[in-house]
Amino acid sequence: MKQMVRLFIALIIMGFLTNCNNPYYDQATKSDIEGFGKTYLYVAQYPVAGMEYECGYLDRNKTDSVGGFLYENGTSCRFFLNGREFFSLNNNELQDGDIYEITNEDMIDRLYEADLNTDANKIVLSN
Repeated sequence: MKQMVRLFIALIIMGFLTNCNNPYYDQATKSDIEGFGKTYLYVAQYPVAGMEYECGYLDRNKTDSVGGFLYENGTSCRFFLNGREFFSLNNNELQDGDIYEITNEDMIDRLYEADLNTDANKIVLSN
């Protein structure tokens, strides 16, 4: 039992230290535009930059250099890879200032394949 508690504490500390070392986490802020939220797209600790998206009535745009994207409050978003819809998020999954992490292994593999490899600390899909 003591080993389980120690392992649990070690995992919490490792998670905390990992989050503290990522410079992009500090850049995840809430939207400053009334009626709009801003969420960030990540794979593990890496932001996904340059991914096309469409949220509500907002025309297609791309995630910014730290994975951020704007959306109208109460709307859902669709994301595109190579011109095709890749996945979508409903309005319940969008929280202003929070990070949305992609965890589907097939999607992660496809994002890594599409990465331009211009920055070792993020996934960059277009310039």
